[in-house]
Amino acid sequence: MLLVQTTLGWDNVKGICVLANQRIIRGVAVTAFDPLWDKVFTLQEVECMPHYQRTHVEKLMYQYEFGCDEKYIFPFGNEGFMNHSFDPNVNEFGISSRVIEYGDELTCDYTLLDSNCIKGSEPWLS
Repeated sequence: MLLVQTTLGWDNVKGICVLANQRIIRGVAVTAFDPLWDKVFTLQEVECMPHYQRTHVEKLMYQYEFGCDEKYIFPFGNEGFMNHSFDPNVNEFGISSRVIEYGDELTCDYTLLDSNCIKGSEPWLS
């Protein structure tokens, strides 16, 4: 879940995006797993969901443990809408890698969060 104030925005290329609603200095925790809010699903649970629910969850979830397809995290709040970047402002540990100004988009590198996201596997992962 996100630990900073955010809002959802729109980017004409990426679609829905997460925007900072505050200035975030380098080294601040931006996201963290919280078992009280973030939902953990097994792959079997995801596969048993109705199609519409599964489609939604699959778009926003990521591996609970990198390289292991047994469990997935469905994050609480806006975190699931963070877009990919190979030069992200939030690192794989959920820490801001540089100053993020009010209104800036929060980004992360999907290839460092989920081993199913491989550079070049999707047009936007190139």
